[in-house]
Amino acid sequence: MTEHRAPFGIEMPIRRYLKRAYPMLPESAIKRALRDRSIRINGMRVGPDAIAASGDAIRIYFDEGFLTGPCAVLSEGRGLLAVEKPPNLPFDVDRDGIGEDTLLTRVRKTYPNAMPCHRLDAGTGGAAIFALTEEARDNALRAFREREVTKRYRCIVKGVPSPETGTLRSHLTKIPSKNRVEAHSRPRRGALYAETAYRTISTGTIASELEMMPVTGRTHQIRVQAAEIGHPIAGDDQYGDREFNRLVGAAIPQLWCAEIELDGFVARSEPRFAVDRALYSE
Repeated sequence: MTEHRAPFGIEMPIRRYLKRAYPMLPESAIKRALRDRSIRINGMRVGPDAIAASGDAIRIYFDEGFLTGPCAVLSEGRGLLAVEKPPNLPFDVDRDGIGEDTLLTRVRKTYPNAMPCHRLDAGTGGAAIFALTEEARDNALRAFREREVTKRYRCIVKGVPSPETGTLRSHLTKIPSKNRVEAHSRPRRGALYAETAYRTISTGTIASELEMMPVTGRTHQIRVQAAEIGHPIAGDDQYGDREFNRLVGAAIPQLWCAEIELDGFVARSEPRFAVDRALYSE
C-alpha cells in the first residue's frame, strides 16, 4: 500500500493521473485496481470514473516495491553516485508536480541526500549522475556548465546516415507551451547553439545504431538533430516518423546514455534497445 496527496492545481481522471504518477506501473495493473476498487481517494473506494483533484489523499493497495523498484548502482566515489535510469521512468516530477515514482524518488530511498547533476528525458535510459555532497554537486555542475564532461549516447535511428561520421550543428529554440524544441540552420533570437558529433556503429535493413557525443547540453538536443538530418530516433513520436516507429515496434525513443566521464569519475551502462537487432545490425 502507498499513499500520497495529489499536487495542487490539477484535476483529471484517476486513470490518467495514476499513469503520470506511476509511469512504470503496467496498464493492466491500473485497470485491475480500478475494476477491483483497490484505490481510495480521501478514504473512499473509487472506480474508473473518479477524478483526482488538488490535495486529494490517494491510497493505492499495491506492493510498494512493485510501484517503485530499486535503482541499479553503476559506480560510486568522490562524492558522486551513478545509477542506471530505466527507460520511461521520469527523472523528476513533471511540469504539474505529478510524479510519485521517479528516478530521484528511487535514488533517495537509499541515498536521502542525493542531488541530481544533470537530467535525462523520461524515455531515455542509461547512466545518470548524482552528487552526495554539496562540494561534489558544485564541482559537477561547474564541469557540465563548462563542457568538461564527456557524454556518449547510443541510439537506433531510421535509415543509414551518410556520411557515417560527422558533426551536427544547429540552433535550437524551446517552445515550453508545447514541450517541444525547434531546430534552425542559422542563429536567431532566443535560439541556443547545439553541437553533436556522431559515428555509425552498425547498419541493418532499415535502421542504424549510432553513437552520439553531444558537446552542448540542450533540451532534446540529440532527438531534434537526428530528426533534422532525416534519421529520427526509433520510437520518437514527437520528432520522428510514427509509421517507422510502428514498423519497428518502438513505443519510446531508443536513446541510451551509455557513458559519462566527469573528472576521472566514469559511469557506463550497456544499452538495452526494444528493437529487433537484425533491423540495425547485419
